[in-house]
Amino acid sequence: MKKRNYKKIAKSVIDLEIKALKKLKDSINNSFNEAVESLANCQSKVILCGVGKSGLIAAKISATLSSVGTPSFSLSANDCSHGDLGSISKKDILILISYSGSTEELKNIIKNAVVIAEKDVLENLVPKKQIKLNQTPVSPNAIKERSHPAGLTKEMDHFEKEKLKEALETCVTTREIAEYLEISQSSVVRKLKKHALLVPDR
Repeated sequence: MKKRNYKKIAKSVIDLEIKALKKLKDSINNSFNEAVESLANCQSKVILCGVGKSGLIAAKISATLSSVGTPSFSLSANDCSHGDLGSISKKDILILISYSGSTEELKNIIKNAVVIAEKDVLENLVPKKQIKLNQTPVSPNAIKERSHPAGLTKEMDHFEKEKLKEALETCVTTREIAEYLEISQSSVVRKLKKHALLVPDR
């Protein structure tokens, strides 16, 4: 049996980690400041979610945030499909972790966030630059086009419109719709206009 040089392997692994950290350092931009400020100013909870190994990482980050005084918990993406979506409110910060950026189990969570959000959250769903070793750097525009396909935007818009139609069938005023969807009245008016739906009397 050929004797392996484990010392050399260990150093090689450390070199790879150093390269990854350097790339991570170069990727930090104004979005990092915005993320930190959002977490610091959060008036509710920070909720993390992932699937598989990403779910374990989400649980670890959540536990760390809780230990430093930031109310936080992690959600199982699978459980969210069976009733746990009610744990998420419009004032929460939602952090979804996915290696591929297209994890099927996270779609229900994104759809729910679209409906209860005060703003059009799709504008902020583009993942930041991914750090991968031994790979040719990709331009930010290429990353945006690849990770934010038109299909996802259309799917989210369709879901939002269907939820609004559902609310219009049972509610008479925008105030009632706001209570039904648990969002602000101004958000209801904006979303109805966005989808060219009839805005009822307030």
